[in-house]
Amino acid sequence: MVSRTGIYLVRVKAWLNSLKTFERTLMLLAACSRHRVLRGLVKPMTRVLAWLNLRINGHRPPDSLLALGQTWKAMMPPNDHELFRITEWTEDEVHAEIHLNCPLRGTGDGHACHALMNYDRSLIQAMGGELVVLESQATSGKAHCRLAIRRAEDGILQAKPG
Repeated sequence: MVSRTGIYLVRVKAWLNSLKTFERTLMLLAACSRHRVLRGLVKPMTRVLAWLNLRINGHRPPDSLLALGQTWKAMMPPNDHELFRITEWTEDEVHAEIHLNCPLRGTGDGHACHALMNYDRSLIQAMGGELVVLESQATSGKAHCRLAIRRAEDGILQAKPG
């Protein structure tokens, strides 16, 4: 028999991992990142949210760079629209795109984008990698962001596969 606590935890996990919750959290953080007084809270909040994602979903550092990119995608909310895509990979980096409608799209606010993307950087860093935003919806005028995921200088994935 499943306990009430177990059912509750399953529901909380489903709520936290939902696309709707992700989008609402993104909207809140985007508003904070553009506010003079609240912007300093965004980076600590994104670090905590990334930690929560890792803890709830039990993701572990993968053994290859491509697996790191696939793990990043798996840490995003499930959806039927391929909002988070791996577009290409080499021995040195994985390229990905985010096709989510970002609340910062077209604002020209690269600083706010940098603060929001701290969530993804924190996830990747915890796995031994590094995330770089190549193009942002906030500044590029495009309907997607382009990212590069690389080995961290001092991370678990430092050594290239032989």
